[in-house]
Amino acid sequence: NDQEQKLIYHNLQRVLIQTHFSAMQCHELQFCFGIHKLTFVYYQVLSLCKPPVRVRLFTINHCSSLILWVSTACYCVWPSTEFAPRCQSSFFCNMDFGDSIAQAVLDKYNKLGQKGKPHGNEWTILAGVVLCSQGEEQKLEVVSLGTGNKCLGDAQRTPEGDVVRDSHAEVITRRSFIKYLYQELNQWYDNNPSIFVADETSSKAKLREGISFHLYISQNLCGDASVYPPEMDIRTGSKPVPGQDFDESTHWAIPGLLRFKPGRGSKNTSISCSGKVAKWNVLGLQGSLLSRFIHPVYLSSITVGDFFCKESIERAIWKRIQNIPAKSPFKCQKLEIYETKVQYPRSKECMSKVDAKVGTSSNAINWFLGSEIEVTSVFGGKKMGTTKRNFSQPSQRSRICKCCLYEEFKNLKKKLDTKQETSKDEEAKSEEIKDKGTKSEETNIEETNNEAGKDDQCKKRKYSQVVVSEKTKEDDIHKKAKVDHVKGEGENGRIEKNEDNEEKYGEKKDETKEKKDEPSYGSDKMLAKEYQ
Repeated sequence: NDQEQKLIYHNLQRVLIQTHFSAMQCHELQFCFGIHKLTFVYYQVLSLCKPPVRVRLFTINHCSSLILWVSTACYCVWPSTEFAPRCQSSFFCNMDFGDSIAQAVLDKYNKLGQKGKPHGNEWTILAGVVLCSQGEEQKLEVVSLGTGNKCLGDAQRTPEGDVVRDSHAEVITRRSFIKYLYQELNQWYDNNPSIFVADETSSKAKLREGISFHLYISQNLCGDASVYPPEMDIRTGSKPVPGQDFDESTHWAIPGLLRFKPGRGSKNTSISCSGKVAKWNVLGLQGSLLSRFIHPVYLSSITVGDFFCKESIERAIWKRIQNIPAKSPFKCQKLEIYETKVQYPRSKECMSKVDAKVGTSSNAINWFLGSEIEVTSVFGGKKMGTTKRNFSQPSQRSRICKCCLYEEFKNLKKKLDTKQETSKDEEAKSEEIKDKGTKSEETNIEETNNEAGKDDQCKKRKYSQVVVSEKTKEDDIHKKAKVDHVKGEGENGRIEKNEDNEEKYGEKKDETKEKKDEPSYGSDKMLAKEYQ
C-alpha cells in the first residue's frame, strides 16, 4: 500500500545518505559517485507508485540528490574535514553513531557467555563505556560493562565498604571503568602501551589525544531524567532529597530536583543515577582517589535506548548544573545525547512484549577490558554464591566494592612511591659517580700540581745549592787571595829585612829566588780575577 511504499523508500533513502557521508568520511569519492548513480535507479521504482505518492517521493528524491551532489562538490574543492561530516556533528551520523555505540556494547555482552545473565521472564538494564579512538580510522572498543537494577537499603550498609550497595547498571559500569583506569595506569608506570601519557605541566597523567569515552544505557536513567513532560504521562518513582523547595503531592512532576533511588523496600538514601551521572559530568569518572594520579576523565556522549527523552536527559545531566561554578581543573561538560533503536533483548520493554509477568534479575554483571566476568548478587552486594557462613570473608568481596578499590589505590600508590624512591636512589648514585669523577680529577690535578711543585722545589734546592757552593768557592778564593796577598806582603817585608840584614850583616839573597816568588804571587792574583 501507499504507507508501506513511503516507509520503504524513506528507509532506503536514509541508508543511502548515511552511506554517502560515511564514504566521504573515509575519503572514498568513487563510492560516493556510485551512490549518486544508484539514486536514479529508484525513479523506476517510483513509477510503480500511485500519482499522489509518486509526486511527493519525486520531490524528496530530487532534494536528497541535490544535497548529495552539493556536498560531494564542496568536498572535492575543499578536501579537508571541514565539509566531511563527523559522527558527532551530522544529523544522520548522530543516529548512526548512537546505534554503533549500542551495537558495540551488545556484541561484547553476547560474547561474555550466559553466566549471571537473566533467564526465564527476568529483565535487567545493560550499560557500557566505549572507547572511541580518532585516527586514520575511527575505532570503537568496549572497555567496561555492567548490568543490574537494584539498590540495597541503608540497613545493609557496612562500615568496611565491602558490599556493593548500588547495583544499577550505570554505577556497576562506572566502577568497572575505574578498575580499567587502574589497570591502564599500572601499564603506563611499567612503560607499557596505555591510554595515558605524561603531562608536561604537572606530575599527573592525562589521556592521549584523540581518545574519548561514550556511555550506553539500555533504559533511561532513574531520577530527574525520568521526569518527563506532561504529555508523555510517565511518573517517576524517585523521591526528592529533603531540603528542597517542592510539593509532596506533585513532586513527581517537578523537574530539576535531586532525588533518591526509586524503590518500595527499606529506607534508601542512595542518590539516583541522574544525580550521579551529573556529578561525574563535573568531577570526572575517575573518582577522588584516582584524581591524585590523573586529570579528570569525562564522558563525551550518552546513548539511551528505551524511554528516551532528550529534553529530560540534557536537563538532568548538565543543564541544571551548568551555572554552578567549579574549580579548575573541573568543569561541567555539555554532553551529546543520542537515541538508539537497537534494543537490548532483556530490557523491560522487550520482555513485556513477550511475557505479561516479568521480574527483575537477582544478579549483576561487571566486566572490564582484560578481565573475566564477575557476577554479584543485587540482594546481598557480594559475589554470587555467598552464604551467611562466608559472608564476612574477604574472598567473597566483589572486586568493584569500595574496599577493593581502596586496596587498588594503596597498591598503586606504593608502587609509585617505590618507583620514585628507586629513581631518587639512581639519581643519587649518578650524582655520587659524578662527584667521584670530579673529585678524582681534582685529586689527579692536585697530585700533578704537587709533583710539579716538588720538582720546582728540587730544582730550587739544587739551584740554591749550586749558588751556595759557588758563593763558598768565591769566598774561599777571596780568602785565599787575601792570604796570598798577606803572605806576599810578608815575604816582601822579610826580603827587605833580609836585604837590610844582608846589607847590614853582609849576607845577600839569591836573585833567582826573588824571581821565582814574584810570578807565584802574580799567578794567584790572576786566577782570582778570572774566577770573579
